[in-house]
Amino acid sequence: AVISLMVNGFSILILSHHHDHSYGGEQHRADCAHNNEHHHDHNLRSVYLHVIADMLISFVAIIALTIGKYTGLVWLDPIVGIAGAIVIFRWAIGLLRLSGRVLLDMQAPSHIQAQIKSNIEKDGECQVVGLHTWKIGANFYAVIVTIVSQNPNSPEYYKSKIPTSLGLAHISVEVYNLHAD
Repeated sequence: AVISLMVNGFSILILSHHHDHSYGGEQHRADCAHNNEHHHDHNLRSVYLHVIADMLISFVAIIALTIGKYTGLVWLDPIVGIAGAIVIFRWAIGLLRLSGRVLLDMQAPSHIQAQIKSNIEKDGECQVVGLHTWKIGANFYAVIVTIVSQNPNSPEYYKSKIPTSLGLAHISVEVYNLHAD
């Protein structure tokens, strides 16, 4: 239990360390944008919680075993095991809820959808007739926008009207001419 406590303590130091990415260009920064927000990465969060739970259980097990050895309260060890299982179960349920939202294509918040629509329709030349946003990662969304216009522009033009600050990782734009035959 003492060795487990030390290994888990060292693992927590490694997991909580913020890495310095001093190489690469714009693409590298885009690929590694998640490194600034480790606590939002579901995989990293699950590993971190697992190590914390192991460390906590090791610490409490050491105390329970020590008390049991010197006082004869041998039932403390199984109680600690049951309490540890309950703690891990509760953390696992929370992680499943968060991950389920991503896996089930949870929609982006309504303010993001409203901002996309208002920015595209701002000039009054077009109308958003279809807008689907879904969560693809921690604070990252994919978007499909369908636009109709009497004088349509290119999809790239409409993409440029969407703020980059919204956390949109993938944007697909379909543009249709309102009077096309």
